[in-house]
Amino acid sequence: MLKKINWQVFVEGLCTATYSVILSYLVISEKYQSFVVPSTKPYLIFSIIVSFIWFIFSLSKLFKPRNRTRSVHTLVLAVPLLFVLMPFNISAEDLLTDSNRKSADAGIIETDNSSSDDTLNNNSNTDTGVKGYEPASLYEDLQGLDEENKHIDMVEEEFYQWVLEIYANIDKYDGYTISMTGFVLKNPDSMADNEFIPARLVMTCCAADLSAVGLYCKYDNTNELQNDEWVTVKGTLVKGEYNGYAEPQVIVSEITPAQKSEAEFLYPY
Repeated sequence: MLKKINWQVFVEGLCTATYSVILSYLVISEKYQSFVVPSTKPYLIFSIIVSFIWFIFSLSKLFKPRNRTRSVHTLVLAVPLLFVLMPFNISAEDLLTDSNRKSADAGIIETDNSSSDDTLNNNSNTDTGVKGYEPASLYEDLQGLDEENKHIDMVEEEFYQWVLEIYANIDKYDGYTISMTGFVLKNPDSMADNEFIPARLVMTCCAADLSAVGLYCKYDNTNELQNDEWVTVKGTLVKGEYNGYAEPQVIVSEITPAQKSEAEFLYPY
């Protein structure tokens, strides 16, 4: 006589097995980085192991009879599956809803990194009265710096760090030429008609805290640029001002189309 399947255990096992398989795929393919930072990888692997053990444990009870079957609670197990299966994509238009121009926040739109902001404000407002004084750099040995020719090539891996460094030491880099690659971000509510940001998305924890980071650029033909268009910008750094705050601005001399970066997000830590 065939044993009757315990459908509650079957659904629980199916959910945990599916969850384990999907997480394994995301980790192996590195696509989990679209949702969380790379430092969470060990925790994801731990979740995979626990889910798989739960699945094996469920199999041992698959034919164990139960007087009353409850399956509503398995919907809780299905919630994570819905999140990881949903397509995730963010555009410049998504960032414009709540974005504001904040000079003191180093060109970071809607960021919660208050500790970095405090450091920037302290460095930017330091005035010792000593001739030739320069605030200390936030980072040592950043790539792409050519002090002899006064040029900065913002490499992708240190894009975020360079933005913070330039904001913290505006006077030091005033007059430097600079090149950087990012997607076009224009916001008529907080930018002039000739302004845009070649931005990159920074993730400090998970997809919920994504922030657009970049330097404000002045370009006469900004109207020809489209949001989300990837470009390489070359220009000269100058010490500008916005609402009484000093901010670095780039006077654009050249813009060329660029390939979209394979690295969807940048991670500051």
